[in-house]
Amino acid sequence: MSNKLSFLTSKTCLITIVLLLFLACSNGRIGDGWSANIDRAFIQEGEGEEDIPSIDLPEFTLANQVDFLPDTSIVLGIFHEGVIKAYPLDILHWHEIVNDIVGETPIAITYSTLSGSGVAFERVSNNGIVFEMGVTGLLYNSNLIALDRISGTFWQQFLGLGVKGLRKDQVLKEFPLIEMKWSTWRLLFPNSQVLNTKTGFNRPYQTYPYGDYRTNNTKLLFDLTVPLDSLEQPISFKEKGIGITIGADTKVYPLSAFPTIGLGIIEEEFSGESVVIIGSQEHQCLAAYSSTRADGSQATFRIADANPLMIVDDRGIEYTILGNSVKQDTDTVLQPLTSKIAYWFSWAIWEYPELVPIYQ
Repeated sequence: MSNKLSFLTSKTCLITIVLLLFLACSNGRIGDGWSANIDRAFIQEGEGEEDIPSIDLPEFTLANQVDFLPDTSIVLGIFHEGVIKAYPLDILHWHEIVNDIVGETPIAITYSTLSGSGVAFERVSNNGIVFEMGVTGLLYNSNLIALDRISGTFWQQFLGLGVKGLRKDQVLKEFPLIEMKWSTWRLLFPNSQVLNTKTGFNRPYQTYPYGDYRTNNTKLLFDLTVPLDSLEQPISFKEKGIGITIGADTKVYPLSAFPTIGLGIIEEEFSGESVVIIGSQEHQCLAAYSSTRADGSQATFRIADANPLMIVDDRGIEYTILGNSVKQDTDTVLQPLTSKIAYWFSWAIWEYPELVPIYQ
């Protein structure tokens, strides 16, 4: 009996020592020097630094030639400097960051799988230096913390905020992204460039890496600064919503605020500005624009008669959901709002925003 007890005691001590060493290493890696805008106690280590590899030499395939995506896949889309690109979530789940150039602008396409948030950042510092972003493996409120490989700054993705390092408390310039079901994207933008699976890494891109996480409403892998059960749940915590921010005000438009079939349009005043939000449950798409034209006049919109996947303004100009004009002889574009798409719980813990009613 005494030998068995001695063995168990030794085993318990060994486990305790290993655990203490792990915690010490984690604490040492997290360290001090964090922004006062976040609670250091809730910074958590999901993976080691760069264990999730970013894609630094992205390769693309024309949308009408893509054969590796099922129709139900979701892509992040960007329209910038006349260039249209798509980044499949099937790939981003495994890499989280793509260091790309869109038009002539160095841009990092980032996707935090656990918070469901996609954000595009300019990869140019204040002094004009182009940098790459990598994955630290650290998380805050289940949200990606990215690494600037030049300055060593850590960036909290949802806020675009420097939270540690040389550029701490600075904010990155963002570009809006939209989400859309792949079958719809391919139909609308057949000549667009689509990130392909030639990433240089061997990953099972047909498999979602976190089991039932995106469908289990209350499943989280890490603690939040605000307990999940203390948050209001007017919609599923894992439902996607596009949030627009004007000044200090934020409002979220969930997918369930839009029709189950076809596109829907919400036009309203928010925080002193006229806005138009486009969405569809069928096409799994969300986008947000200002209704104010460059000349100061206010536009109104409706679904195009000839193409139910387009919207048309009161001057008869048709636009895609990316905000670009369908006509080739005009450079008219819709002005995107400051926005991002994420799971509802991500919005709730950060902003406690106003939520639009569910579609009836």
